[in-house]
Amino acid sequence: MDVGRAFPCPICRASLRDVRHGAVGSLTCPDGHGLLLNDSNLRAIVGTETIGRLHQLIEDAPGSASKCPVCLQPLHGLSVQGVPARGCAVCGSLWFDAGAIEGHVREVRRREMGPLSFSAREDVGRLGPDLQATEVVAGLLAFYELEPIGSPSNA
Repeated sequence: MDVGRAFPCPICRASLRDVRHGAVGSLTCPDGHGLLLNDSNLRAIVGTETIGRLHQLIEDAPGSASKCPVCLQPLHGLSVQGVPARGCAVCGSLWFDAGAIEGHVREVRRREMGPLSFSAREDVGRLGPDLQATEVVAGLLAFYELEPIGSPSNA
């Protein structure tokens, strides 16, 4: 990425903020709309083979009206472990809406804690928003199932 260049949130156009979680960096919307991982961020999380498969899936997915914050090309819809994402076929960036990540975290925590437990429901509600989004995405991509949005398995 260009150092010092502001990248706009694809939802609200606010300048994304650089955030680091250990060795992994990301760009997040200051208004909480989501998180962007560029190609180098993704390479810090997963291997070259996974990156290649991810790029191929992005290239094969239909484009959308949303523009990539990095290169302003159309973003393509896909699903990572059932979590909707949008990727750029040109620069390899990947955008996750905050609500999609939070929903995934809540579901994982609900399954771990048991759906019928009152304390589990309370903990999910209390802890759901308190997440390290980059770590969640790293977990999603480490053991991923990538699908284009609208594929038969998502229908």
